[in-house]
Amino acid sequence: NLGNAYAYLGRFDRAIEAYDKALALRPGYTEAMHDKALALVRLGRKKAALALYEDLSRADASGGEAWLRKGHLLEELERPEDAAEALRTATRLDPKDERAWDALGDALYAIEHYEEAIEAYDKALALNPLNEEAWNNKGFTFFMLGIHDEALRCYDRSIEINPTYKQAWYNKGYTLHGINRLDEAVVAYRKATE
Repeated sequence: NLGNAYAYLGRFDRAIEAYDKALALRPGYTEAMHDKALALVRLGRKKAALALYEDLSRADASGGEAWLRKGHLLEELERPEDAAEALRTATRLDPKDERAWDALGDALYAIEHYEEAIEAYDKALALNPLNEEAWNNKGFTFFMLGIHDEALRCYDRSIEINPTYKQAWYNKGYTLHGINRLDEAVVAYRKATE
């Protein structure tokens, strides 16, 4: 808890010291390991955090949280294939984690596995149909496949959930522009800038 208090104050170096003391007293304490990894990321020490997530994913094989966080970090380190594998493991360990399915969709999109990305977004949306980001990302994935009507339907669903979600408005404008529906594209672009 001392480490968490330091982290809350933005003193991540002190937080890491406290987590290390907790881990010295109780090796393999997964909560302290998770929190330490987050503090390392905040300090920009992503490779050290990744090494800790590697340990966590071995130590805490029963849950998907370590794999989810590892996948996010691998995306940040621009290792999308590895991120997709970590996130596949996260979804296998916890198939009811909407965040893991959504992140898997993003990783699969990054490696141009568009059909699989749509399947992952569908799993996230089955768990939470109000996830406007997943609707938007699914829409742009359809755009990349050239399925513009489905892309627009997804953006509209995203905008219905959150009318101020500028990325969905922008993507809608971009898609409309791409299919030469310029008047509608202008309206969408204007909404994105409001």
